[in-house]
Amino acid sequence: MGDTPRRMDADKAIFTHGAVPPDEPTTPAEEAEKANALEGVYHGMTLPNAEDVPAGAPGCQRCEVLPVPIRGPGTLELRLPHTYSLGKTLDFLAASRWQHRESEGTVHVHVPGGSLAPLLAPILDRLTSTEQRDTRAHFQPDGTLPQNGDRFEIEALPNFAAKARSEWLLDILRGERLYSVFQPIVSCADPSDLLGHECLMRAEVEGSAVSPGLMLDLAAGAGLLFQLDLAARRSAVVSAAAHALPAKVFINFAPNAIYSPHSCLNSTVRMVDELRLRRDQVVFEIIESERLPEMALMQRIVGYYREQGFGVALDDVGAGYSSLSALLELRPDYVKIDRTLIDGVDRQPDKALVARKLLETVQGLGLQTIVEGIERREEWEWVQAHGADFVQGYFFARPATPPPALAWH
Repeated sequence: MGDTPRRMDADKAIFTHGAVPPDEPTTPAEEAEKANALEGVYHGMTLPNAEDVPAGAPGCQRCEVLPVPIRGPGTLELRLPHTYSLGKTLDFLAASRWQHRESEGTVHVHVPGGSLAPLLAPILDRLTSTEQRDTRAHFQPDGTLPQNGDRFEIEALPNFAAKARSEWLLDILRGERLYSVFQPIVSCADPSDLLGHECLMRAEVEGSAVSPGLMLDLAAGAGLLFQLDLAARRSAVVSAAAHALPAKVFINFAPNAIYSPHSCLNSTVRMVDELRLRRDQVVFEIIESERLPEMALMQRIVGYYREQGFGVALDDVGAGYSSLSALLELRPDYVKIDRTLIDGVDRQPDKALVARKLLETVQGLGLQTIVEGIERREEWEWVQAHGADFVQGYFFARPATPPPALAWH
């Protein structure tokens, strides 16, 4: 992903819904207005609620359907792993006057209404990460009876808590409030030569920008990564078509959000065609929201995109879980070198050694390199001297909508 550490530092600061410093000259409302002309071309952007989808409906329901939010009134059931964990939880409930009872190590807490977050947050604070992971949670809404299938809804407390606090993310998805900003990718030798733009996911809650990292982390914990990934891909395609981007369009996707390439990716391919983007113009970029799935699935995903005429890029090489084995097995069209290897590369000999060897390896495999996160002239000059093909970063242009004019110095 093209966001640099400055943006990611801001991401960490808004885990409490704080604001991210703006880097886009237009508002989401203005961006949506520009895309309105496309509404007559493509329909079906709204993801339905699970309760509104009939049994046996076609398509990938994991990708296409939004779950019902977890809200009171009802009963929260917690199965604690140890008497010590149970005691801490009961002490809190008694002190805070939550109506509850305990039976054979399971705590039943009545939630009169609204969000479960005010109840769950202090419980999580009192439990260690191991206790949290080993605690099982289930919610039974008032007026409903336990069903046989309810046993599949019993899950680890951290995942349940993520679902309980994901209502704002569900609102974003249900209201189609994701939008895209664009960051140019340019030739390293001549930055006036545009390769294309990376589409970067953005959203707002109550007028404040929400971190892409926060959305991805919460979606992964709450089981919403499939829906978020699909909505982000759709937003990117619609925005790219609305701005009639002439060069390549890099669209991020999370491989962990795909079960079957055909069923999970078919709607995105169809949208590309319906909005008249050229398939050879679109590059799907593999991001690392978490550890990459097994290589066999990765190969099927990459193979599907290539069969459909799209390009493929591997993101964050040199950081996270991306590895040289992925380069050998997947042979992406573009390899994106992560910012962490480039920050200060001109003045840190050890980092320069690793970055130089990585560039040499990728070049030796005959793959094209994109170096991300260039923020200083000296970094650009270093990667230029070491044969990078393309570059991306604040030094050339910040992410914006509409797509920014190149602003390199």
